[in-house]
Amino acid sequence: MITPSPFPFSYSAAYLVQGSTEVRDIDHIINRSIRYSLIYIFEYGRYR
Repeated sequence: MITPSPFPFSYSAAYLVQGSTEVRDIDHIINRSIRYSLIYIFEYGRYR
């Protein structure tokens, strides 16, 4: 079950829709959310 992965993506998408002027902030948030979701999935799959 990969439930936590769509959460950051939808969050970043909502943030993208809110304000598309701060492209650098959005890019940073997307990169951070992807990294954290990957780490979370990796840790979850390893400890299962």
